[in-house]
Amino acid sequence: PLSTTSSSFSISYTVKNNTVPPALRDLLWCSLIQTFVASIHSFHRYFLCTELKRTQK
Repeated sequence: PLSTTSSSFSISYTVKNNTVPPALRDLLWCSLIQTFVASIHSFHRYFLCTELKRTQK
């Protein structure tokens, strides 16, 4: 997870400095958002699983 954060930070840094062509920038933003959403989903699923186990005991 740490490597993902650093890579996404460098991506956003590059995007902010406009050193990437617009098409590539859009692609990077798309993948960045998808990664963010995916991580939220997996965390949410993990949280739900642990909550279920806790309440079932």
